[in-house]
Amino acid sequence: HRTDVVRVRIDGHADDGRAEINARLAEERALGVLDYLVGTLGMPRELFEVHHHSNSQPLTSGTTGADDAQNRRVEFQMLVRQQAAY
Repeated sequence: HRTDVVRVRIDGHADDGRAEINARLAEERALGVLDYLVGTLGMPRELFEVHHHSNSQPLTSGTTGADDAQNRRVEFQMLVRQQAAY
């Protein structure tokens, strides 16, 4: 089987706080990464899709600054298509 990357999903996340502010921050975080990949590295825009999750998917549930820092992040997910080998 051969696996082809069809698209790359960029997921922006934020720390614990007000949902409407964190939604904007998570989106801006993901769009900033997209801007870098497309504008600086010259990668094709159509390769990417952007999602933001506000503070709905935390890595940690603590309330310290270190916990907040872990939850403010961008993650990548490779969206693939597998093709059968002939």
